[in-house]
Amino acid sequence: MPPALEEVAPQGERFGLDAETLHHLRSGILARAQELADLT
Repeated sequence: MPPALEEVAPQGERFGLDAETLHHLRSGILARAQELADLT
């Protein structure tokens, strides 16, 4: 699951997200991916 989240994180631009939203979501997604990786 973490690799999939890491792949999704930078793709927000394709969905037309503005820079602020993209930054917020990317950092949150990557943080959750790291938490999941730490559990395995």
